[in-house]
Amino acid sequence: MNAASRARKKRLLPSYVIFLFLFVFVIGALQFSIQAVEVRAQRFHLLLARGVQTMATITAKRATTSGDMVYFRYTVSDRTYTGRSPVSPETFDTLVVGHVTPVLYLPQSPAQCELALSDVLRWSSGLAHYWRILQIINGVACLLTLLRIAQLRKQLKAA
Repeated sequence: MNAASRARKKRLLPSYVIFLFLFVFVIGALQFSIQAVEVRAQRFHLLLARGVQTMATITAKRATTSGDMVYFRYTVSDRTYTGRSPVSPETFDTLVVGHVTPVLYLPQSPAQCELALSDVLRWSSGLAHYWRILQIINGVACLLTLLRIAQLRKQLKAA
């Protein structure tokens, strides 16, 4: 092996290691996101299928960078529970702290709840679409990264 070949391998090795690290990181991050969305979508599905409706009092409203959140409390079997739910900006403006609004909760686990408002329920169906999009992005990222890793590996062997 001549000096030029060794220099080329030395130059390509960091790129190979970086792409390998990015591959593991991207796949892990996307899988974590997909899992979080899937868990939330399953919870929404359970609430829609088996949820019981009751009335809750709005305790706070917070507009954050990640969306508008409404905090509430409700009572089931003489026990008070608290919850929070993302809402659309339009719904956020109509809800008033201290007023009552319907919520859905699971009878076997009353702490699992969500506002029973149309935009919240619509948002839950959007989770399934988001989950599918993340799967597609994950697949494309895997494919592109694997192709680049294979290309770098060939270059390392050729050098």
